[in-house]
Amino acid sequence: MTGLLSGLAGVISGVGGSLVSNIFNLFTTKQKNKHEIDLIDARIREMTKEAELHIQEVKIQADIQQEIANQNSFDLSQKYGNRPMIQSEMILKLFESKWTKWLGAILVFLMAIVDVIREAMRPAITIVLMLITGVITYQHLMIVNENKSLVDAATISMIIESIIYLTFTVVGWWFGDRTIGKFMRKK
Repeated sequence: MTGLLSGLAGVISGVGGSLVSNIFNLFTTKQKNKHEIDLIDARIREMTKEAELHIQEVKIQADIQQEIANQNSFDLSQKYGNRPMIQSEMILKLFESKWTKWLGAILVFLMAIVDVIREAMRPAITIVLMLITGVITYQHLMIVNENKSLVDAATISMIIESIIYLTFTVVGWWFGDRTIGKFMRKK
């Protein structure tokens, strides 16, 4: 009977040991797989963050390039915007011949009109924009006061702020144009 018990104990020990060994291996494999999954997740988070930073860098570079392009466009408008269309030498050549003197007189007259209009343009546009801004602001304030359900105050405020922004942008451009123009002529 001791042989039978020894055999039975051996079978139980063998199967039990195998079972314990397999359970331990399963636990170890699970831990190893969990660690590898955690490493992969960490790498994915790192790559996602790198991609987000790269996208942000590209956006910043695009904004910088846009600002540079805007500045170049503004510089070109300053450089070429106030140049005379016809050089003095061309006008003098018209007055040299008796056949073209009348063309020279008409050209000088038309250029004088253009110069008057060009010089009056800035103050006229500035005054008109200020008046338009005042009228629109007043009208919208009256609309809000009369019927608060038609348009909410936040929308009206946004519209008014946009109009004021655009008006001051134009006025700032006019005065900036003059200041930069004087600086450019000095150089």
